[in-house]
Formats: sequence, C-alpha cells, structure tokens
Amino acid sequence: MQVDAPTHAAVERGPWLLFGTSVLAFGLLALTTVQGALASNRHAGAFQRAVREREQRVYADAGLDAAVVERGRATYLTTCIACHGPNGEALPNLGKDLAHSEFVAAQTDSQLLMFLKLGRPTWDPANTTKVDMPGKGGNPKLNDKDLADIAQYIRFLQAAAKR
Repeated sequence: MQVDAPTHAAVERGPWLLFGTSVLAFGLLALTTVQGALASNRHAGAFQRAVREREQRVYADAGLDAAVVERGRATYLTTCIACHGPNGEALPNLGKDLAHSEFVAAQTDSQLLMFLKLGRPTWDPANTTKVDMPGKGGNPKLNDKDLADIAQYIRFLQAAAKR
C-alpha cells in the first residue's frame, strides 16, 4: 500500500492551523483571566465600600470628625504602629492594646494628649509592660496637633472595637 505525499495546500495549511489554534487558546485564556480579574475587583470594591460605610457609622456614632481621624491614622501609622499595631491591638512584648484599653477610655482628650506627649518610662509603677513608652512615641517632630489627631484615631479604634 502506497501512501500519497501530502499536497502542497495541506503543507501550507499546517503552520496556519497551528497559529490559529494558538491564537484561539490564547484568546480564551485572556478572556478567562480578564473575567476572573473583573470578578475579583468587584469583590474587593464591595469589601472596600463596606469598610468605608462601617467607618462612617463609627465616626457618626462616636461623634468623631472623619478628617481628623484620617490625619491621626496617617500619623499613627508612621509612629505608633511599631509597638501598638495597625489597629491598636498591641504587638507582643511591646505596646499595650489601645483599642480595648480601660486606661485610654478613662482619659479625657486633654489627658490623653498629655500622656502621648510625655509617654511612660519603664520605672513608672503604672508601666505594666516594663517597655518604655517614649514621649511623642519617640518622634520629636510631632506637635500637639499631630498628637491630638492621634488621640482621635485612638478614640476611633476604641469605638470600632466595641462594634
């Protein structure tokens, strides 16, 4: 039995068929990837909206100014986060839990401002961690306005922790 050699047309179609199949496969992969990314973005967007709505409710319920809290958050995240964590939850063997602190809750705004300004040294009998809380969190560039903003962010953390 003799097998005929492929015709010239069949030989020329081979690379184009492979190219067309590759383009189709790549297109399907791209479409699937884009659909997944869009679904992920919708989910992330919904989550972010829910977080913002929750924060707005906390601001309103606690009587806090959102702009002041956001300034306080920004300053807190550059100074206080190292010991107290991003949400005031405290890091082990470093800072105290600010979000649930009865001490912080009992302070007036001016008392909390003064505490942030002066800190609490290790030798202070009220220092239960025996870790130094430096005045201004160790950042001498912070002024009273910055500290007052941080105090309002801490108030926000406490209000959010109660929800």
